Amino acid sequence: MFRVRIEWGCIRQDGPPILTLLPQGDLETRVQAPSMRQAGFTLLEVIVVVLIISLMAGAVAGMAYRQSDAFRLTLAGRQVYGFLRSARSFALLDERENPCLYDPETRELTEQARGKRLRLPDGVNLAWSESAGTAEPEEDREEGVPVARFYPDGSSDGSGVLLYAGRRELRLSLDPVFGWVRLEMQPQGAG
Repeated sequence: MFRVRIEWGCIRQDGPPILTLLPQGDLETRVQAPSMRQAGFTLLEVIVVVLIISLMAGAVAGMAYRQSDAFRLTLAGRQVYGFLRSARSFALLDERENPCLYDPETRELTEQARGKRLRLPDGVNLAWSESAGTAEPEEDREEGVPVARFYPDGSSDGSGVLLYAGRRELRLSLDPVFGWVRLEMQPQGAG
């Protein structure tokens, strides 16, 4: 059944003989090649994995797109909040009125006391209260729409600004007595 082959000095020249047992007959017919199942993945398995990865990537991209509106809106809200607080501070320091105007064409807020400007990020829009700055002369309205007015004592006209991006809204309201700016995130789709 088995053949015995003796080899002298295969590993070391002066070493003992090595005995090798070989089966009789043709070696190639007795040893089977590994099956295809053990060699790798099937085409179906690869397609399923690619499909799962593409579905996950699509879900993540969709969530990131929705979150980008919220991020832009929050960023714009903080910028407008700081802009209005700064406008109130300069009305107090300069002891004079400080109206804030919005130009819908350039999408910029302008503070009249210093001429400071703030451009809204793309995708964020602004709506204003119609009662803001009603005592303002008509020639000033050519520069923009009044959205807030701060007085020398720190009070304001009590107007409000609504920022929106997609279906998300953020409201900035002014306290008429103290001129404080309040930032409120509106429920999605409200307003």
